[in-house]
Amino acid sequence: MAFSQSSSQSESSPEQQLQLHWQMAQQYQRENRIDLAIGEYKAMVAIDPKNLNARANLGVLLFFQGDYISAAPELRAALNLQHDLWKIEAVLGICDRKIGNGSDWRDELTEAFPHLPDDRFKYEVGEELIAGYSSSGDLEKAKVIRDALVKIGQTEIGDGDSGQVQGTRSLLSERNRAGYAGDSSCLGCHKDESESYIRTSHHFTSFLAGAHPLPGSFHEDSNVVVIRDAKSGSGNPGLLFRMDEKDGKAYETAVMGFAPHVETETESIDLIIGSGKRGQSYLYWAGDALYQLPISYWSDGGKWINSPSYTDGTANFTRPIDPRCLECHATYIRPVTEGPKVNRYDRDTVVPGISCETCHGPGAEHASNMQARSSLPAHDTPDNILNPVKFPRERQIDLCALCHNGAAGEEIAPAFSYLPGEPLEEHVAPGHAPQPEHMDVHGNQVGLLQRSRCYLASPSMTCSTCHNVHAPERPAATYSAKCLTCHEWKSCGMSAKLGSSITRNCIDCHMPVEPTRAVMPVTAGRVEHAAMRNHWIKVYPESSILQRDESKH
Repeated sequence: MAFSQSSSQSESSPEQQLQLHWQMAQQYQRENRIDLAIGEYKAMVAIDPKNLNARANLGVLLFFQGDYISAAPELRAALNLQHDLWKIEAVLGICDRKIGNGSDWRDELTEAFPHLPDDRFKYEVGEELIAGYSSSGDLEKAKVIRDALVKIGQTEIGDGDSGQVQGTRSLLSERNRAGYAGDSSCLGCHKDESESYIRTSHHFTSFLAGAHPLPGSFHEDSNVVVIRDAKSGSGNPGLLFRMDEKDGKAYETAVMGFAPHVETETESIDLIIGSGKRGQSYLYWAGDALYQLPISYWSDGGKWINSPSYTDGTANFTRPIDPRCLECHATYIRPVTEGPKVNRYDRDTVVPGISCETCHGPGAEHASNMQARSSLPAHDTPDNILNPVKFPRERQIDLCALCHNGAAGEEIAPAFSYLPGEPLEEHVAPGHAPQPEHMDVHGNQVGLLQRSRCYLASPSMTCSTCHNVHAPERPAATYSAKCLTCHEWKSCGMSAKLGSSITRNCIDCHMPVEPTRAVMPVTAGRVEHAAMRNHWIKVYPESSILQRDESKH
């Protein structure tokens, strides 16, 4: 049914006009014609600026549209008319955080949180508060919110009436896993690749506690990290962390205060992140919520340190692990709530490590077809598996860039929804900041490679030109043979000085290992310096290979 403006409508009373606009807005919402509904609510506000329904609904719809700047004043106006609209206040808090509106957002979410029903929206608000409190160092408040969310997670969370506020993201974030078969289904036909792959860092980028030994020491003489000694009269309580093993299980314990009156917090190590080549971080479950532990392992020196980006001198057990983080360290886990920043999962669904199907897509149908091949002519058996080698170069690069892009860009599709061969830009929006020359926190290998003259001049060059993902990484210098397929060693500017010996190591000269400021954990005032290989292939003013060569003479 359509309504039209008529002379009788223009002569109707303001109350009648409001009723007509309200009816139209409701109809447009049922039809999912949100822009038209917004227009009707604006018309209501123009007639009566103190109309609560118009202000509240207009603000919420603008929030759905991502227009947070326009949504905030409408939501605030609704709260001025009636202050106990807790969901409206919570939505306003999220708006204010997204537009960087000082600390107002934290106050708004804090006030609204206890009044929200125990539903998915309350969980998202809680995660926003945990992040805010943790970043400001108010760890006690973060723990209170964490404990409240754990209690929520112990009961079944229903949709309630939170569907509208939460409806901007769909539960379609869970890609159907029925077509996935696991690495064991690949072993029968791909024995060599499978046995080689299980020794790679990709395979070990995460694993369940107990699956493999942890590299750090749990012995009494080397399992304690003293952050701060409690000095008499200083007023500064002591803080130390202790790493323990008991009955085959590993634990992290924080000990805080003045002896003998100390407080402790102990959590188990449930999921390990990292192969141990550079280090490892550890996660623990609190109900179905996943958090990072404050102490990590640093391979350089074989020691326990504060986890990267943690504030030195605090015992923070409330850093949530969101789906996008796990997407690059695991094959799959099913979130039980929506949103890019939630950390509640079905813990029984975790598939640790980067598996075959991460790069090849679901393999159950392919495995079934291969088993049937003995009874069918080869040309009658469909392949039904993705082979990245057959992708266009852009899609091959996208597959690696999902994780090797320095964590740049904004997630626009749910984690674990990317399928190899799809354009990455449909899942992660490119970042607007200029790409740095030096590595960022997870190493922007793809962005730096794409700056390289080698890449720009070689239409077929991809990450796989050098890297064999099915095999453990070889010493960097051995990749020099790849360089020499295109470059004559005598054309190198250093050939006259170094002679043919330069053929043994092009890599350290043209892709040097350089320090990064993005990963600089601080433990008891001591800064750990990380270094990563720069993937911008070019001529550098000073090369580490030349320095080492000259030091021998």
